[in-house]
Amino acid sequence: MTAPVAVVITDGQPTDDWEQGFDTLSALPLFLRPWVVGFALGEDGYTDPLAHVVAPQLGVHKAIEENLAEMVTNVLRQLLG
Repeated sequence: MTAPVAVVITDGQPTDDWEQGFDTLSALPLFLRPWVVGFALGEDGYTDPLAHVVAPQLGVHKAIEENLAEMVTNVLRQLLG
């Protein structure tokens, strides 16, 4: 069974209470918790909040709009085999 995958794409500081949503996901049984893949959009995309929620072995990826779809596709292919 494969765990769900959540893709988070952001260009800056969170403007909501993301910690509460993340705590809800983290409280799920291990087999239901998603692997979180994070993309900071733009060369100045802020990565610190993403670093707290992504799977450590996946890291945070920086992307620009022109290559975002390709980057997401490549990372998901690597993750899902």
